This record gives sequence, structure tokens and C-alpha cells, in this order.
Amino acid sequence: MNTYTKVLTTRLFEGDDNPVNTEFTVDTSQLTEDDKDIIIASQAAITRQGIWRRKGVIPTSETYVVKKPGTKGTGMVTRTALLKKLCGNKFESVIQKYGDIDKAYDALKSFFEDEDTE
Repeated sequence: MNTYTKVLTTRLFEGDDNPVNTEFTVDTSQLTEDDKDIIIASQAAITRQGIWRRKGVIPTSETYVVKKPGTKGTGMVTRTALLKKLCGNKFESVIQKYGDIDKAYDALKSFFEDEDTE
């Protein structure tokens, strides 16, 4: 399949009473599979950067797994999200103590590892 069409409903501004429906078609007939992978990775990076900005925390490392269209969730938890959940309102203090997310993660990880498995 070289084209994908979807009807987009767009408002010029919040509260606009006259949204416009646009039949939007993406034609990928001139792209190789590598080209498509590059575009997907670029779009995912832009999307993730927006999410990090909204959350106010930018991770130093993250792997994003692209799911099939129509599926929800990534099944992924970032180090930042995990530390926020574990540390609660002490999150900022923990980050200050260890210097960055990765160092804090490594320090706290040892509390949850079984010594016999290393």
C-alpha cells in the first residue's frame, strides 16, 4: 500500500465553531523501506521531545518501540517515570543527591536486585 487516507477535522483556534474536514492522503510510493524508517524515527523523536517538555523532565536515554497502528500504549517505562513513582515527592532531592537520572537509577536499582543473581 502506497497511500493512506484519513479525514482530519481541524479548527483554526480553540472554540472555533467552524471546523473544516480535510481528506488528507499520504503517498509513500516514492520512498524505500529505509526512507520510511527514517521518517518514522524522526516523527517519533519529535513526539517524544514534546512529551518530555510537557512533563518537565528530559531523560538521558530512552528506547521507543513503534507499535502497529491502532494499538495503544508502548509498554515502556522510562527511568524518569520509574524514579518519580518510587521516590514520590522526594524525586528532586534524589536527583540532586546523585547528580542525574542515570546515576540515581543505578544507585536505587541495587535495592531491588537479588544479591545471589549477580
